[in-house]
Amino acid sequence: EVEPFSNSPQTAELAQFERQLLDCFDAADAPLATWQCLLAKPPELWPSLCPQFHPSVQLLSANWNSVEIWRALKAEQVPPEAAATGAHWLLWRDDELITRFRSLEPDEAHAYAHFRAGGDFAGLCDQLQDRHEAHAVPAIALGLLQRWCLEGWVTAWE
Repeated sequence: EVEPFSNSPQTAELAQFERQLLDCFDAADAPLATWQCLLAKPPELWPSLCPQFHPSVQLLSANWNSVEIWRALKAEQVPPEAAATGAHWLLWRDDELITRFRSLEPDEAHAYAHFRAGGDFAGLCDQLQDRHEAHAVPAIALGLLQRWCLEGWVTAWE
């Protein structure tokens, strides 16, 4: 590591976040899939479905409160002290060409990682059933997919 940043890993993470914001903005365009397109899929295809993500979609697995620091600096406020965290942030560019980001809850972070690794809808439901009552799994899984679609993360359902 190079001084003066070897003693400030949150600064490196802050730079990574800013780089990812720029990469989201500069990402290739792609048509977005609609929620209705997913609902039109035949039921027998659902177990093997996997969302294909827009080229701008990126994950930041933060070890520090770097996003909170960035927000404060952007608002010209005093940033909070650096603190360790285990937050996951998803970054993307919306259909109005505005770069967005938001934190992910644990189920959502696991689902995103599952699909990025090539997993399918049936596998997601199996994972969710490990953490939730079986009757709640369909609503949780569909809620995630619907939100992702409405936020403009999905280009296709394959």
